[in-house]
Amino acid sequence: MGKIRIAFFIDVLREHMDGVANTSNRIISRLESMDIEPIFFTGLPPKATDFPYKIILVPNIKFPYANDYPFAIPGKRKKIFKILDDFRPDIIHWSSPSLLGRYATKYAQLRQIPNLTIYHSHFSSYVDYLKWLPFRSFIRKRLDNAITKLYEKSTLVLAPTLSMKEFLISGGVSPERIDIWGRGVDNVKYNPSFRSEELIQSWGGQKKTKILFVSRLVHYKETDMLIRLSHILPENALLIITGQGPEREKMESQSNERNTIFTGKLVDQELSAVYASADIFVFPSLTDTFGNVVLEAMASGLPVIAANAGGPKNIIAHGETGYLIEPKNELAFNEHIKILMEDKVLFKKMQGNALQYARDMNWDNLIKQLSKKYLSLIEK
Repeated sequence: MGKIRIAFFIDVLREHMDGVANTSNRIISRLESMDIEPIFFTGLPPKATDFPYKIILVPNIKFPYANDYPFAIPGKRKKIFKILDDFRPDIIHWSSPSLLGRYATKYAQLRQIPNLTIYHSHFSSYVDYLKWLPFRSFIRKRLDNAITKLYEKSTLVLAPTLSMKEFLISGGVSPERIDIWGRGVDNVKYNPSFRSEELIQSWGGQKKTKILFVSRLVHYKETDMLIRLSHILPENALLIITGQGPEREKMESQSNERNTIFTGKLVDQELSAVYASADIFVFPSLTDTFGNVVLEAMASGLPVIAANAGGPKNIIAHGETGYLIEPKNELAFNEHIKILMEDKVLFKKMQGNALQYARDMNWDNLIKQLSKKYLSLIEK
């Protein structure tokens, strides 16, 4: 058997934009080892000029609230269909239930080619955070129905955790269409060795417990809860907010300026150093299907305090590697932060447990699993 030809439809291919882009790039970096010949359709290509594979750029639009994040709009169907027909893909792999994902699914159905998708995001849950939007519950229900119908057209949906598989089934996706495929972490890039006393000193955090949050700064990451948390943290705690997004200005103006530091968006070694130089990671988001940043924090030796929702509740072992907290409850978050600040023995135990868990989440093993799933689709 020759190389497997896969057409990838990924709205954003640029690394560090979000967890979807980062996961996609982990797969791309190992395509050669999987003996895959790819072609990519995207609205935002990588910055790297030496990207080794063929990219077809499709038009994109930007919305006012998320003008740093484009959404791909496939152009004329005939043009892309011609490119696909010439490529003769064995599998269609799409990343999001977006217009690009719908386009990919349509082609797969018309040509009777298996199509696979990874369940990355609770898109409909974002509607709850659009307070200006009327009839939110009605719109969310319609959106849920539309997304479910699209996933039902997939040959295989890869859910990152058991809770996400159960969510998809409860929404109407057939169980036989869903497999669990988790996420990995780069333990070379994220580990405690990157701890920087110089960075800690620049924060004024030598004698403080450093509480870290890393993510895109948007409503649905529960940025309002972080603002409230900043005002009740113990005096010897320092809140580090790493990321960029439309909520940053509001967060900077409303957070407790005496104990909150904004680093902006960081990547590569700067990001590794921020993780390793912190002590505790907080993640109040309710919309993440997995939470790659949670795994990165654990690999860096941080116990994680997260909302008991979405994917993180299947990653964190409550009381062992961190705590799962009632969503939106900054008082409960603060209480558990204080427990770890005061009980050094418990903190060290959780730190070790988090490190061990992250070391077991190996990207190479996950890619081997994915390769087998691709082969299985072709055999079927």
